[in-house]
Amino acid sequence: MTSIICPKCGNHISEWDLVCLNCDFVITPEERVRLKTEHEKLISRDSNGKDHIHVRPRKHPIQRKLNTISFGVFKVGWPEMVVPVIAVVLIALVIFFMLI
Repeated sequence: MTSIICPKCGNHISEWDLVCLNCDFVITPEERVRLKTEHEKLISRDSNGKDHIHVRPRKHPIQRKLNTISFGVFKVGWPEMVVPVIAVVLIALVIFFMLI
């Protein structure tokens, strides 16, 4: 399903909607055809590599640094190691308190 961009608010809407659900802007059939061709041109430029519609979100510098750290033969990162370690510590605490 192709989406078009509302000329009033810039929200993505379906090409078959009669009004924008965000700002209630009425889209005429002529306007719909014009917006659809503009959106198709924008997508075709993106596929050719000239312009990019979607921008990759920037990561925090600390997150980028932590993502470069890896352990062991399989190059496992810190998120894959932290969760199992916390789980083992919690299980050990539960067993300890159950034995007391």
